[in-house]
Amino acid sequence: DDSMSSKRPVRRARSHENRDFRTPDPPPPSMAQPSVGGQSVSERTKKQLESELKAILTARQHHRDLHPP
Repeated sequence: DDSMSSKRPVRRARSHENRDFRTPDPPPPSMAQPSVGGQSVSERTKKQLESELKAILTARQHHRDLHPP
């Protein structure tokens, strides 16, 4: 009986933990990060903006190569 009772709670706890970690966690971080971690978010956004700018610039360069002014 002890072994059975000890096994069941662990399984339940694991399933609950997995559910809690998988479903609620992924969406909130993106929503809660700005208010919680300002520095990390700002750095992330800066990197994203830089990457987007680079992509736009490269696209413009390619466009110029294809269609010179």
